[in-house]
Amino acid sequence: MKIVFVTRWHSDKMGYMNNCLAEEFARQGHEMHIITSKYQSYFNIPNYDEIYGKFLGPPILPTGTSTYKGIQVHRVKSIRIKNRIILTGVIGKLREIKPDIIQTFDGHEPSTILVSLIKPFFKYKLFTGMHTILITYRVLLNWKKLSVKQKLFWSLFFYWPSRILIRNYVTCYAVTRDASMIAHKMFGVPYSKIKTQTLGVDMNLYNNEITEETLRKREELGYPKNEIVCIFTGKMNEEKQPHLLSEAVEILNKKGYAFKALFIGAGKEDLIQKLAQYPNSKVLNFVPSSELHHYYKMADIAVWPNSITTSMLDAAACAKPVVVANNVYAYDTVNGHQEGKNKILGAFFQSGNADDLALQLESFKNEEKRKEVGNKAFQYVQENLSWKSIALKRIEDYKNSI
Repeated sequence: MKIVFVTRWHSDKMGYMNNCLAEEFARQGHEMHIITSKYQSYFNIPNYDEIYGKFLGPPILPTGTSTYKGIQVHRVKSIRIKNRIILTGVIGKLREIKPDIIQTFDGHEPSTILVSLIKPFFKYKLFTGMHTILITYRVLLNWKKLSVKQKLFWSLFFYWPSRILIRNYVTCYAVTRDASMIAHKMFGVPYSKIKTQTLGVDMNLYNNEITEETLRKREELGYPKNEIVCIFTGKMNEEKQPHLLSEAVEILNKKGYAFKALFIGAGKEDLIQKLAQYPNSKVLNFVPSSELHHYYKMADIAVWPNSITTSMLDAAACAKPVVVANNVYAYDTVNGHQEGKNKILGAFFQSGNADDLALQLESFKNEEKRKEVGNKAFQYVQENLSWKSIALKRIEDYKNSI
């Protein structure tokens, strides 16, 4: 099949869904294209050069076509209006490619609206997605506080236009149960067109194999074997409450336990500086996905104090216990809905409570327990959440639509 991903921006070396799924489709022998703008991921953040520049290159690339891991990446002309990017060159490129399938990743992005509007003039089948989760979706969280005028604006410019456009696509893939709810309530997508399908893991990178390079990475960071390293990765902002991990680690050290907090990623500079001031916390800059697996493997526990992220799947695939807050709405979806089956999440703590987080981390002070929980998580991810297995399921959906 000829499969085209249409997305507002793209960077070859990132570990996002549009990268991983495209690479898996290409490995399975499908003709894979990505149509995008000239902009790299996060091109417009103030410290792009410092965080991403040396890994990804300049924030803005020339238009044209390049090939990466068997994928043809087409950077077309576009118009940028604040944070909205409209791909003006997408129609001509679609005429050239003549795809069987188009997949987008956000039902209300301008690029999705465009390929939905022009669909009657092409033969492709259109699929889209919803990757927004409840914790970060302020519109729904603050809905009761909005004025009548604000609610009317949302209905006129988002809900009802979406209700019209959904007639032109086959399925909306929601990454979590709460993402499914947002697609339905806020954009009018009927549940009959929503399929909850979690993000996946590249098992070629993220697995339970400990290499010499992994051991060397831990040694370089100065963590002896007796210290228990708790890792957090991703964007650092107030909503994700990374400081709770630092506070919990300090509580444990006062009790005589050698716990450490390791933060990897980008974020607000004042927050990063605050985290670095904790005696038992260390903060590292952004690490490309091709190297991140070493950090999960050298760590002992993975912790996300107030978010759900594909990174917790990567950590689980590296056989690490994962600890998250009990307000994570989608945890049952990620865990598979089934009692008695191996689950990827090791423990939950009371949201916003550093003392309770410390208690949950303390329950993993024994290495044997960490191994037992981590190995069960690895097994579950391997059997259910590899990009290969997800790609095969989605290809079946694509084929059934043609």
